[in-house]
Amino acid sequence: MKKLLIGLLAAAAFCAHSGADEMAARFELCRPLESQPGKGTAGRLRLPGDVFDQTRNFPADLRILDQAGTQWPFFITTPVDRTLSEKRVPQMLNKAFVGGREPHWEFDLLLPEKDRLAVHNRLEISTGGYDFVRRVEIFRDAENGTRAHLASGYLICFPENRAARNQTVSYPDSDAVRLHVQVYTSAKNAAETFDVHSAAVYCLNKIPAEREPVAAVRCPVAAKETDERTQTFILDTGFKNRPVEFITFDAAGTSFVRCVSVSGRNAENEPWQSAGGGEIHRLEKDTELTIRVQAAYRWIKTDIRKDDNLPLEIREIRLEAIPRYLVFEAASERPARFCFRGWDIPAPGYDLRRRIPETDALMLPLFATGPAEPNKGTQVSCFRKYSKMLGGVAVGAVSLLTVWIIISMMRRQQNTD
Repeated sequence: MKKLLIGLLAAAAFCAHSGADEMAARFELCRPLESQPGKGTAGRLRLPGDVFDQTRNFPADLRILDQAGTQWPFFITTPVDRTLSEKRVPQMLNKAFVGGREPHWEFDLLLPEKDRLAVHNRLEISTGGYDFVRRVEIFRDAENGTRAHLASGYLICFPENRAARNQTVSYPDSDAVRLHVQVYTSAKNAAETFDVHSAAVYCLNKIPAEREPVAAVRCPVAAKETDERTQTFILDTGFKNRPVEFITFDAAGTSFVRCVSVSGRNAENEPWQSAGGGEIHRLEKDTELTIRVQAAYRWIKTDIRKDDNLPLEIREIRLEAIPRYLVFEAASERPARFCFRGWDIPAPGYDLRRRIPETDALMLPLFATGPAEPNKGTQVSCFRKYSKMLGGVAVGAVSLLTVWIIISMMRRQQNTD
């Protein structure tokens, strides 16, 4: 028993560590870079659908290798929705000082014509004086003359402490073209005199994440995949694990509301997995025909619930995804290839992500790759192909050997007693 276990351990160790193949020879597929960046140049590649399908351990078995086998550092990044806050100076109207129990300045702010449809949520006010805490009330001015309260806040200035200073008041997102503002005298000195110098509004510029179309073809729908109350469509994207985030329906009809559920699978004989859903509608003044999902599958099934309504005329179904980019830094000037579908590839460890911020990464030049082709230099031994299984055998053998040794020691102890 002991000799057998030792033999298994030796064989597993030999298999796991044999095959000192070059890194480039451990990949089955590659895509050549169509243009060569200079050494030290940072760039990015758009990951095509076949990469998601062919990788064994995404993204650990991805590499960019030059002709000498030198690895180029990289990381994977995905665009996200962004919101930028942009300062705008509105027109100040009807500025006046109001006395009484709560003396205050009041004025109206009218957004510039180019920002009439903008959404805003912050007001910056510059006033005279020092050492104060002033209450601010912000109202939304409606066209009919009514006002709706948006928010209360405070302007703060403590001259002995530079950190204790505030000139802005936040309020819920609003598309109001006109604001009414009241700035009260300081809570520390109600008899103070001061002036309002200026005011600015911060408008939100919402930038949605980039999208790319996902090619797909409609497939026949078997009777078992649907029912009389549901319109079912099945689309084939051609690649397993291909992410899909948006589904848009080109539907005819002037007035409708429908619930949609989405599921997916990577093999024709496996059950469908839920991938999200939502609703589509076209009403008198509102239309929404796109739903957001998380469907990383080859086959995408959409079920449109019609119940007792007439079926919709669906002229087209468009799939879209947020592209994934591989950001790299050229380690040489030699021709390079983007390699994938590797055997027994450990996860890389680079510091590139710390050196290139995500926002800057999406602005780097985009490099194209050629079509996927077999890696002619692939030399993967059977030992390396089954190294994970052999590693498991080795761990199991070590466990058995440990148990056997413990049992042997206990028996010897009993015989000694």
